Amino acid sequence: MPRIRKQKPPPHIVFVDTSTLWHDDKQFVVDPKVDAFWEKYSQSFALELSIPEVVRGELLFQQSTSAQNNLRKANDAIKEISKITTKNYSHRISESRIKTEVEKKFDRWVSKCKAKILYTPTNTIDWKNLINKSIWRKPPFPFDKKNIDGEKGFRDALILETIIHHYLQKKGNVHFAFLCKDKLLRETAESTLSQDHCFNVYEFIDDFKTYLDLTKGNLEDYFIKALVKRASEKFFMADDSGCLYYRENIQNVLQDKYKKFFDNPRISLLPSMLSPGLREWTPIENGRFVKHRAQFVKSEGTRKYIWLSVVTFVQQFQRSSLVPSALDSTEMQERLLLLPFHITWSSNVTNDGRFRDYNLLNHELKNNEFRMPTDEDRKNWDLKILKS
Repeated sequence: MPRIRKQKPPPHIVFVDTSTLWHDDKQFVVDPKVDAFWEKYSQSFALELSIPEVVRGELLFQQSTSAQNNLRKANDAIKEISKITTKNYSHRISESRIKTEVEKKFDRWVSKCKAKILYTPTNTIDWKNLINKSIWRKPPFPFDKKNIDGEKGFRDALILETIIHHYLQKKGNVHFAFLCKDKLLRETAESTLSQDHCFNVYEFIDDFKTYLDLTKGNLEDYFIKALVKRASEKFFMADDSGCLYYRENIQNVLQDKYKKFFDNPRISLLPSMLSPGLREWTPIENGRFVKHRAQFVKSEGTRKYIWLSVVTFVQQFQRSSLVPSALDSTEMQERLLLLPFHITWSSNVTNDGRFRDYNLLNHELKNNEFRMPTDEDRKNWDLKILKS
C-alpha cells in the first residue's frame, strides 16, 4: 500500500507587543487570555514565544509604577495613623524592592512559558534613519495634528527594529506571527514585511487562534480522509487475524458483557412501546455484527489518533404464534433489535500514514432499540421480508 504523506503545521515564532500582554489588573503578569491561549495551543503547535526586551521593560514599568503608587498611598495612611496614635509605625517595603519583586514575578512567567527575551539590536539599527523618522513623524512615529511639537513612538520603533532583526536571523526556517493591538505599529509591521507570506500580523489573539484552528483543521481533514480506509482495515478485516477486532476478541467480549441485551430484546423496547399484555418474540435469524467505517475522533499530540468504530448487532424477530389472539390486531408482526456498540481505540500514526501500537480503549452500548423496522431499516440492514 502506498505511503500517505502528511505535512505538519509549520512551527511559529510568536512576537508580542506590549498591548497584547498588558492587563489593567496588575495582579496578573499578563492578560489571562494570553496565559489560557498559550497553555492550550503551545501543546498542539510548535510555538515559540518571543518578547522584545522593550516590551518586557514597559510591562515591568507599568506594574512597578502601579505598585509604587499604592505604596505611596500606604505610606501616607501610615503617617496619618502615626499622628493619631503618636506611635512611629513603619514597614520594610521600598520602591526598589517592589521593582525587584515585579521583575522576579515576570521572569518566572517567562520561564514557565519557555519564552525568549529578544535583545534590542543597538549595534545594527540604522540610527540615522530612525532619527529621521522621528523628526518627520514617519511610522511608527505618530503625527498628532493637535500636538505637533509632541513626539511619541520611540519604544514602538525599537520593538519593530527588534522584531525585524530577529525575523531576519530566523527567516526561512519557521513562520512568524506578530500579535499587536496598536494600530500604527501593526500596520507599519505589515507594510514593512508584507512581501513575506510567512510573516503575519494579528490584532487580537483570537485572530491568531482562528488561523491555527483552520490550519490544523485543514491538515487533519486532508490527512484523515486518506487514513480512514486504512483505519477501518486496522480495526476489522475479514482475513486479517491481527486486526483489532480479532486480536481483542471483541465479539465475544461484547456478548459476555452485554449478555442480558442479547438474551432479552425487550430490555431495548422504547418506552412508548411498553404496553400491557403478553408479547412473545422469536428470532428469525441468529443475528449479525455489522462493522462500520472508522471515524476520526481527535488527535493527542502529533502522532496519537483516537478512533471510533461502531459495531451494530442486528437481529430480526417475529411475533410468536403462541401469542393469544386477544392482542391488538394492529400490532405488527415483526421487530428489529439494534445494539450499536461504540468502540474507541487509539493508534500511533507515522508521518507517512503507517499505523503503530493500536489499542482498544473503551466500548459501550448506545441507543439500543427493539422496534418495528422502517423502510429505511429494510434497505440499510438488508432485512428479510416476512410472509403475512
